[in-house]
Amino acid sequence: MFKASCIVALMTLLVACGLLPITERSVHDVPHNGTNWRLLGKLGVRSPAYNGSVTMDWRNVEQGFHVSLTGMLGVKLARISSDQGMVELMVPDKPSQILNAGDLQAYLGYELPITHIPHWVQGHPNPDAASISQESGFEQAGWRIEYLKYQASLPRKMRFSYDDTRLTLLIRRWDF
Repeated sequence: MFKASCIVALMTLLVACGLLPITERSVHDVPHNGTNWRLLGKLGVRSPAYNGSVTMDWRNVEQGFHVSLTGMLGVKLARISSDQGMVELMVPDKPSQILNAGDLQAYLGYELPITHIPHWVQGHPNPDAASISQESGFEQAGWRIEYLKYQASLPRKMRFSYDDTRLTLLIRRWDF
């Protein structure tokens, strides 16, 4: 009798868990202004000068963004901040530098399209630049953007390709 009641209780629990709604948030479902969000992910980089991966912590705010790139064992590689179009690069053991977005490649070893990424990770082109729609994404500013995986209408895996550079971003967490 005890065994049968345990089985019934277990089945009731499993059925109840199956009826609970999934509360994964979506860019479209969350009441936010589109500018204040955070993503945590892994960025795989394949380029002539650098092959590897970094952990990316991107915090987008109304005035700009703050990006932390860390390597293996949590080693801080770079912090990139933007406010009103100016880009500040901070790397360990060096003074911070004010750059334009195109100068980052010399410091990182690969091109990182930081002015476009805030739009691309949300699943759409940057409205300030022309784009060409493709079957799995679009092309913009010489980059081909492909969306490889979505979860609850949020991009979770995407690829950015430009000449010999391929960046693959796997987003692990969104916060709004």
